[in-house]
Amino acid sequence: MITHCNRIRLTFLFFVFLAVVVLTCDSSDPPAFPGANPNETAQLGRENAEAELAALWLSGELTAPEALYQSIKEDLLDIRAAYADSIAQLAIEFVPPWEPSQVLVGFTQSGVEKLRAGNYPEFEELNDLFHLAELDTKFHWHSPLAILTFEGRQHPARIAAPYESLDDVRYAEPNGFVGDWGNVYPWRLDDGMSYLWRDAWGDCPAGCINSRFWYFRVTDAGIEYVGTFEKWVDPEPSWWGEAKAAYFRYRNWHYE
Repeated sequence: MITHCNRIRLTFLFFVFLAVVVLTCDSSDPPAFPGANPNETAQLGRENAEAELAALWLSGELTAPEALYQSIKEDLLDIRAAYADSIAQLAIEFVPPWEPSQVLVGFTQSGVEKLRAGNYPEFEELNDLFHLAELDTKFHWHSPLAILTFEGRQHPARIAAPYESLDDVRYAEPNGFVGDWGNVYPWRLDDGMSYLWRDAWGDCPAGCINSRFWYFRVTDAGIEYVGTFEKWVDPEPSWWGEAKAAYFRYRNWHYE
């Protein structure tokens, strides 16, 4: 397996330097959040982590849709079985741009006091809804910030949205990664799926300078190996306009 050693976790320590304590108004009932309920989080942590995370990212849903998970799992297995002997880079696995099931929550001073007193029922209700596994507040006395980790593999942006709407919460967002790395990017086509592999190197912590891509389509007709090209070396192939959609969307992960 090709690892992604240049991937750097963006933890809450980064936000410690950005935290500004402000006052806010009284608390209110937790907001409605369509699509978030205990039934939807019942199936957490499937056997194939790569396929589940890819389906989670591509769907944008709280949990990975089963049909999409199964499709991606089978496609990745079939592509690698057919081409891995000739394309070693197919060993590169999908890595999401964020830590699944983990959210950074910044509080106002009022929120800090409510947490200290154990008097924050709206916050506790969301914790229960999304199956909170760990609440890290060890630096809470120095900065109004906590790391929330939940069970299974859930989309952190979907979790963060209702937390951000609470009174006494300044922001809530996925715990993302900074840097750059090779990856595989799945995408939906009108008649099937596509998969773009990327091998990347050269100053990757700041943004990899060099990239080589391999593009595949999977339809009812089977697997089609469309082609490969190296950025800055080869001219862009005719299929790049289609293939780059997934890559560009991934690079703008925080807007999805």
